[in-house]
Amino acid sequence: MGEHRVGLGERATMAAYPRTYRVSRGWQIFLIGSSLILGVPSTFGVLYFASGREADTKGATYLLIGICFIFAALSFYLLLTTLRSKIVLFADRIEIHELTVTHSLRRDEIAGWRINGSPGLILEQKHPAGKTISTAWLHKADPEFDHWFSNLDNLDEREAESALREIADDDSLGSDEEERFESLLRATRLTRLLNSIGGALFFWGVFLPRPYEVVFVLLLLAPWLAALFAWRSSGLIQLDGRPKDVRPNLSFLALFPMLALAFRAVLDFETVGWVTQTVAALLIGGALFAAQEAAHAGVRGNRLTTVVTFLFTFLAYGYGAAIHINALADSSDIQQTRYVLHEKYVSTGKVVRYRVRLTKAHLNTPEVSSAEVTPYFYDMLKPGDAVCLAFRPGALGIQWYSAGPCPPGTP
Repeated sequence: MGEHRVGLGERATMAAYPRTYRVSRGWQIFLIGSSLILGVPSTFGVLYFASGREADTKGATYLLIGICFIFAALSFYLLLTTLRSKIVLFADRIEIHELTVTHSLRRDEIAGWRINGSPGLILEQKHPAGKTISTAWLHKADPEFDHWFSNLDNLDEREAESALREIADDDSLGSDEEERFESLLRATRLTRLLNSIGGALFFWGVFLPRPYEVVFVLLLLAPWLAALFAWRSSGLIQLDGRPKDVRPNLSFLALFPMLALAFRAVLDFETVGWVTQTVAALLIGGALFAAQEAAHAGVRGNRLTTVVTFLFTFLAYGYGAAIHINALADSSDIQQTRYVLHEKYVSTGKVVRYRVRLTKAHLNTPEVSSAEVTPYFYDMLKPGDAVCLAFRPGALGIQWYSAGPCPPGTP
């Protein structure tokens, strides 16, 4: 057998590997700092609420302990992931080290790659076709990293070229190629305008929701209008965006009004019970999700991404829509119910809220432990005073209430 002699160039290439890329210094400071800011108070919160303070019932105590424990666990996971995560390049393969698993993929097994905001670095495998390995892109690349990927297929560039060919061949966009790309240009201009409106609606709804009913209607309709525009564009307009995507998207109009609507619902309305509002949120959020999928412009990604997106955006929208419709469309009579003030406190943060803890004045009254009051009424109150809750059954059957002074004759 002949002896293989390694040349100078091959030895230099082999000497350059392995190359290790850890989370960049800036991301380490941000992520570790965030995990400590989140985790330390959450850990103390578990101990604090476990002592039986603040909450009025055992159920509330368990809920608060559970919330704090979840945030403490997430912060601990974030800290460990930040310290453990790394990418290791070899001449013939790549290794992605996560907290609990290490993925290894040979260079000749990679069909293509892309880097985008979420989840980050994505490697598509040749076999099985379409299967991907991904990791958050929190690392600082260098010329050697770029060189390692330079001869592999860039999926973003491939999809951009494919999208341009599809647009050029789509008869529904115009009679010739020039007219079809003019349609793309008009769609791009339209989405810029609509996304600006979506951003403006978000700030309007969050910071200055006046007149309230007008703001609510606009926030409610915005995601449906986004789905309608996407559907009428025959696939030219998407609802989520990717870097280098030639098709314009309506992500701001579709997403930000949802968040503002949920924010206002949490801040402006207090309700009793959770079953009815959960069912209403599922139905309304599911209807919007189905509408966006029917527009052929729904969330593009794996099954986990779709589930997470549904839980955190469409359910938030469904909750916000249900709570607002339930209250604003409710024309029923008010039932005043007397409670006794146990203590009062100010909840500080981005929004200052004046709250009172209550005990029942009658055995057959709804179970309500706290409520929000106006600053003026708050200053007048002292422990033992009467506070009345004005209950309404709600247009969707979600009982809601507001707190204030007791009218004369309230039992």
